[in-house]
Amino acid sequence: MSQCKFIVDDKATVQGTTLFAEGKHACTKETGVYLPPNHQDKSGKLNVILWLHGYYVKGIRNLLNPSSAYETTLRQGVLASKKDVVLVAPWLGYRDLGSGSIGLGKLGEGKGCQLYLEEVLSALSDFHGVKNLQINTLVIAGHSAGGLMMRDVIGALGGLKQNLKECWGFDCIYGPASTWSEWIRTNKTKAKLYFYIANGSNKISAVDLIKKVNGTLKKPIFCQSRQNIFMAPALKAYGTLIDRIAFQSNEEFQIKFATDAYEMMRKEVDPLLDDPKSNKYWQKIYPYLKGHFEVVRDLLAPRIQQSSML
Repeated sequence: MSQCKFIVDDKATVQGTTLFAEGKHACTKETGVYLPPNHQDKSGKLNVILWLHGYYVKGIRNLLNPSSAYETTLRQGVLASKKDVVLVAPWLGYRDLGSGSIGLGKLGEGKGCQLYLEEVLSALSDFHGVKNLQINTLVIAGHSAGGLMMRDVIGALGGLKQNLKECWGFDCIYGPASTWSEWIRTNKTKAKLYFYIANGSNKISAVDLIKKVNGTLKKPIFCQSRQNIFMAPALKAYGTLIDRIAFQSNEEFQIKFATDAYEMMRKEVDPLLDDPKSNKYWQKIYPYLKGHFEVVRDLLAPRIQQSSML
């Protein structure tokens, strides 16, 4: 039996099973797990979403049930997707704009993330009475500051790196765009990378990275070089939820007849990417962008649904 032990949250209001390993039963990190109602309890292989949170999370239970101002509806998103995926969410610490600390700790050292996930699997094996649970497909998702940790944790996956099929970044672009673009260049051949820019990202970094990834109308980037990297502003329009709409090239938005509010907005704002001053693009698009937590609430379920790997 592992030290890490999951206890059912018998007060959970979301359909399915919510588990916590906390206090004396904690894994390397206090951890919440959500299993949707359609989860096959006796399946030996799991499709796992490792969720890395950002600021303002006060504890492991707060992570899965935050206040309305910071609501991400993670469990509801998994439930709405109707896919059999297991959400694994470690608590990484509390930080706000003025104090506190947040970080991967041992999860980002050596093979720390592999060891952590194996610890979680062992505890889930004990809970279900199923021996030798394994990860089939691994997705790592980061929101806000969790995006920077998503970059780092991949280096600590050890042998599980071969199971990593996708990375999802929700409004997480901070720091130099060149650092992000180098990480993308290194990892896009190994996993599909999806990024949504909402109103909490750093405007200079976000606009610069959009140019580096998607190119501009005057300086397009050929599709082959963009393989496996999908980046789009998350606008308050239905098309944001649909991959075939949101991830079109700049050129496609301009030449096609726009049938969706998302396409209309992109047709209007994308030409401003060629302006040397990023402020013009950002000022134009900012009123249309989803909120920092809204982007997770709205997009987690369709992101799961549209993944061909889950």
